Amino acid sequence: MVQTPRVNHTALASQNVKIIWRESENVTPINQPAKKISCDVLSIAEGKTWNNIVVQRKVSKKRLFFGRAKKDLDINVGDEAYLEIEMMPSELPETPLRVTLYDMNGVKVDWTIIQPSQIDNIR
Repeated sequence: MVQTPRVNHTALASQNVKIIWRESENVTPINQPAKKISCDVLSIAEGKTWNNIVVQRKVSKKRLFFGRAKKDLDINVGDEAYLEIEMMPSELPETPLRVTLYDMNGVKVDWTIIQPSQIDNIR
């Protein structure tokens, strides 16, 4: 297994070096518009502080869990929603992805972090 060398981002930033992250056709780099992936809200479990939401991708029927949705949001089981996926800056060989859940009005519901190898699970 080939190891990726560690990068000192603070040192690079002090030298005004621009860091370019590897891109994949399946995800959107940060600072670029993300692709909207439609999904349905399958379940909402109410907790003391947060709601837990499970959504299902319409095409693939794959599911994704969000564990810290605010209780005051107007989102119900059966509602349509959408996901946006962005690459996160990372020193790891497999760059993590930030998946954000929005309702159909564009209100941010919650976000989670997954590994790129899991992307097929929600596509």
